[in-house]
Amino acid sequence: MKAIRTDHHDCVLLVLHGDFDAFVVRPFRESIDRMLAQGVRHLVLNMRLVKFVTSSAIGTLVRLRSQLLALGGELRISQPSLAFCETIAALGLEGHFPIHDDDQLALGVVA
Repeated sequence: MKAIRTDHHDCVLLVLHGDFDAFVVRPFRESIDRMLAQGVRHLVLNMRLVKFVTSSAIGTLVRLRSQLLALGGELRISQPSLAFCETIAALGLEGHFPIHDDDQLALGVVA
């Protein structure tokens, strides 16, 4: 999975591309940990190009959201792919993540 980062004031937008599976969970988490160490507290994940999502990836996002909330921040999802929506529905987590149809809306709500 690839991630393109764009900084927007106090928020980071990551556009994810590819499969979000067990093979990329660890490098993704390490990258996020570096961002948190740099003071990032608001994160928007654009998921429109994510073709496959595993339950372990969703578990990582649930833990990340909890961590950001504890730090006074937020995790939001923008333009979720069908794969993402199907996976969170299968796990019963449809209302767990704030989801937006547009990056700018997600960034405006967070920032």
